[in-house]
Amino acid sequence: MSLLDEFAADWQLRNLSPLTLDGYLLTLRRVEASHQLPIDLPTAKAWLAERQREVSTATIHTYIRALKAFSQWFADQYEDVDSLAKLHYPKLDVPPPGKIADANEVEILRSAWKGSDFTSRRNRTMLALLEDTGIRRSELARLRVDDLNLTMCSATMTIRQAKNGHGRVVPISQRAARSLRGYLLVRQAHHGAHHPELWIGRDGPLRPDSITQVFDKESKRLGIHVSTHQFRRGLSHKWAMKGGTDDSLMHICGWKNPRMPARYRQEAVASLALDQYRRIIG
Repeated sequence: MSLLDEFAADWQLRNLSPLTLDGYLLTLRRVEASHQLPIDLPTAKAWLAERQREVSTATIHTYIRALKAFSQWFADQYEDVDSLAKLHYPKLDVPPPGKIADANEVEILRSAWKGSDFTSRRNRTMLALLEDTGIRRSELARLRVDDLNLTMCSATMTIRQAKNGHGRVVPISQRAARSLRGYLLVRQAHHGAHHPELWIGRDGPLRPDSITQVFDKESKRLGIHVSTHQFRRGLSHKWAMKGGTDDSLMHICGWKNPRMPARYRQEAVASLALDQYRRIIG
């Protein structure tokens, strides 16, 4: 077994995020193509300096996370020195606020899926859940029917494994819960109803990229741009504007880093400042 295979096996045994592992392995295989793993600090710096000519600083951060994770794992497993412990991250520029789903475009999309057929109900329900919970696309795709608790007064869903490897229970709005109940009724008659996954299509359960295609294809047809991540950003923005606490938003969105809600709060302040400027100054 190679060191990368061993690293991947240990990661899986610790029940950490498979998506993070996939990203790390992509980086580590790129490094392994020209250097033997683990690499020392000077070699890592030289490799990253070469890559910095090709990619953004944010991507360099991603590469460094992968290298440091592997180096730390190797040091722990083989009682060696962590050679990349002093590998530092470059300073990141503060990105401008990302786009939030436009309310009018969301309504256009919802109207396109107002039919009673299976696909329209499914897509309309995914839209409601994205709007009202800010769920990640990967988490949405992993939902199973038995992850739902659609009690009339306090509906919830269980996210069993998030991007960071942690699960959580998230409340569901009454609107989304009603849509889910309707979808589950028509789902019973679908030829893929035997699958435990919540979202099914003609060829079986929907994958994360399948969900992206659903939104991209319909948006393109309608001449709008609505993506799944815009809803996560939109919920966070709304939460900050309405005075919701950061701790609660961290739980709902599945964040462990308090800088995430703080960033969205800053974006909300900037948005509010623009609105007030237009109202006061014109």
